[in-house]
Amino acid sequence: MGILQIPDKKYIIKILLLNALILIVISTVSGFMLLTHSHAYYLKSFYVNSNYNLPRWFGTILQFVGAVLAYLISLQYKKREKNRLFWKLLSMIFIFLSIAKSTYIDEFLFGLVRKELGILLFPINSLVFGALLVLLFLIVFSRFYLSLDNIVRKAIFLSAVIYIVLGLFFEAAGKIIFHTNFLIIILSGLEELCEMTGSIIFIYALLLQLDLMSKKKQVIQ
Repeated sequence: MGILQIPDKKYIIKILLLNALILIVISTVSGFMLLTHSHAYYLKSFYVNSNYNLPRWFGTILQFVGAVLAYLISLQYKKREKNRLFWKLLSMIFIFLSIAKSTYIDEFLFGLVRKELGILLFPINSLVFGALLVLLFLIVFSRFYLSLDNIVRKAIFLSAVIYIVLGLFFEAAGKIIFHTNFLIIILSGLEELCEMTGSIIFIYALLLQLDLMSKKKQVIQ
């Protein structure tokens, strides 16, 4: 199978980042307007804390694109190569994240797991549970991550820091000061922006990986 060619990766990423920023600005303005116009349902379609809003759908599409690119990368490896399996696993994870982003199925499934853990072992809150999932992910994918080219590793690392670390920080901050509507609107927007930015940088990392594979294949030929 041939390697997917992307003509201008940085331009695509800049456009995606600009769209993400615009959506969050609109979301924040809509959130403030909803404080005094709570019945303006058209505003809710732009506000990140409402159901099925535009920023959420944009994030869903970004994660789906990441899943597709990861799967395309997996196809460049032979069937028995370990990296093929890891890229497919990444693709499946991003498919799940994409579905969860638009359906909230993760809250339902993880809620059940947390409930069972609370019955069998000890109660655990959502932030700690999320941190444990991240730790498990790091353990499983650590060797695979280290096998990647340095430029791809750096992009993935930056993506993870923004998506996970900063995203969890703003989520935790929002839960601590949940009684302050003004700050909730801002922090919710920042959390969503971190998730979108992390997804976009991950897409950039995948495009870099495809580009490197293409160049290596050309050298071999």
